[in-house]
Amino acid sequence: MIPFTLKTVPARRGSAWARQGFAVFFKRPMVFAALFAVFMFMVFALALLPWIGSVLLLALLPMVTLVFMLATKAALAGELPTPAALARPLRMDRPRQLAMLKLGAIYAGATFAILALSDAVDGGAFDALMEALPDVQTKPEVFNAAL
Repeated sequence: MIPFTLKTVPARRGSAWARQGFAVFFKRPMVFAALFAVFMFMVFALALLPWIGSVLLLALLPMVTLVFMLATKAALAGELPTPAALARPLRMDRPRQLAMLKLGAIYAGATFAILALSDAVDGGAFDALMEALPDVQTKPEVFNAAL
């Protein structure tokens, strides 16, 4: 496993960070597009599972972020990152796997807590808007009624 060291940097480095990210992407655009396509397939497959699919998707997002970081590190090292990189976090040692599981559970739990808090504060208006969105193209009046 490749060790990571997190560094604190000033906010003004954000634009340079974005430029560097695009530079890495354009070194291997097909590889990163393939990784993203595999991730999106995973999203669509999990969306087919009622309720548990949403929980799994949210819990897996930190791991997918790690996959993209590992792929970026490999690309910067001149290696070819492949969609097999999606399995790399699963091959970590046990303490790191448990840490990723905890992080995923916390992430999913926090997301659902924020959604519940939002629902309590806005009285369900956000839910009504989200339910109206699929009908916007065919029935715009449904969208206006949700607002």
